[in-house]
Amino acid sequence: MTHHTGRTQLSIVIILAAIFLRVVIGVHFVREGEKKLHGEYWTAGGFFSASVGPLSPLFQTLISDYDGKQRLCFDADAQGPDRVNMQPTLEKWARYKEQVARHYGFGDPEIEAVIANERMKNREVLDKLEKQAAEGELSDSDANQLKVARETERALRIEIETLRTQNARADKVFETSVESLAYFFDVNNEDVNNYFNGWDKRRSGFARDGDHRSEVVAEVESLNWQQGQIYGDLLKARGPWLSEINASWTSLELELNNLALPRQFSATRPASGIEVPLAKPDQKTILLSWIDASVPYFDMAVGILLILGLFTRYVGVIGAGFLSMIVLTQMPGFPGAQDTIAQITEMGALLMLAAIGAGRFGGLDYFIEYFIPRGTPGNEVGTHESVA
Repeated sequence: MTHHTGRTQLSIVIILAAIFLRVVIGVHFVREGEKKLHGEYWTAGGFFSASVGPLSPLFQTLISDYDGKQRLCFDADAQGPDRVNMQPTLEKWARYKEQVARHYGFGDPEIEAVIANERMKNREVLDKLEKQAAEGELSDSDANQLKVARETERALRIEIETLRTQNARADKVFETSVESLAYFFDVNNEDVNNYFNGWDKRRSGFARDGDHRSEVVAEVESLNWQQGQIYGDLLKARGPWLSEINASWTSLELELNNLALPRQFSATRPASGIEVPLAKPDQKTILLSWIDASVPYFDMAVGILLILGLFTRYVGVIGAGFLSMIVLTQMPGFPGAQDTIAQITEMGALLMLAAIGAGRFGGLDYFIEYFIPRGTPGNEVGTHESVA
């Protein structure tokens, strides 16, 4: 009796632990999904660009300019120690400036003629009302109309002045962006060159055999660790540079689009105000855009199903598969790989929840198995009897 009671108590503890683990992991998935969905900016591109291991080339094909060479104006085919070449970027920016100007019609005489015609008609009304005001024959409604006419005159005048200076202001925005880029490379040119050239140089410094450099580095544990440290340091150095360069691209795009008058906007102008987008080197691929859009909802769906204990066997396997993809971007044991023990631990917990069908305990899977049994007791008994 005592032995039976002990087993019962142990079973209750195991069931409560399974419920607790299932709900906690579910809450974690929901919170991660919410952070991705409502965060200022989230993309899976960061995982893919910093991937380490034999699958890193595959992950890196999902993002554009994964190593930052285009944005950092590094010409891998150039000769000599200084391989930074801003010219391709400047030419692209110049073409974009002309594209924006053509799209909106910066300084277009036809648009100016339309505004001038509106101003002439408004001026006729304004002159008439001002004459009435001078003679003291202005009613309250006429006074309001006079105020509107004066504001319209001022707005139309500003529109014409703005239209006439749009091209000059676009040139100024372009020149400012060029100066910003040039200043960046005045400060960081040597470091950027060292960044892209430094990996091979510093890596080869550990070699003890000129004919088998990579094998030496990979096989000697201490050198392997140092190789990983170098790679990690290089990735950290790249981050601030790319943030600054990305800001220059975004600023050019936003400022040029903001030069347009409201009447130059199209009817389908997006909420972002960027009617003419700039094709950036790190522009998302179609697949990455789909991943970024779906992952937050995937996380929350997995979390909610785990909390409810619904379809837990399937959800546990799917969730573990998702975490395994994260682990594969940072292959354990490879130089420079980030620690993924948290993901591995949670992956193991999900597989355990799937194996025991944890949704049967305090979850909706209990009702599914109750109303849709896998087999009938009679058949199972009959089978055992026939075997016996």
